[in-house]
Amino acid sequence: MVLSNLGQKGEVEKGLKLGATKYLIKAHYTPSQVVDEIKEVLK
Repeated sequence: MVLSNLGQKGEVEKGLKLGATKYLIKAHYTPSQVVDEIKEVLK
């Protein structure tokens, strides 16, 4: 999982290509949503 402020398409593609299962842009999520996403990845 990548948590970043960079949301350009190329950055997202790069993160996913390098093995991230999710790419979250910080500005689009509240702290509690980030925690929920992390819990989901760890299942």
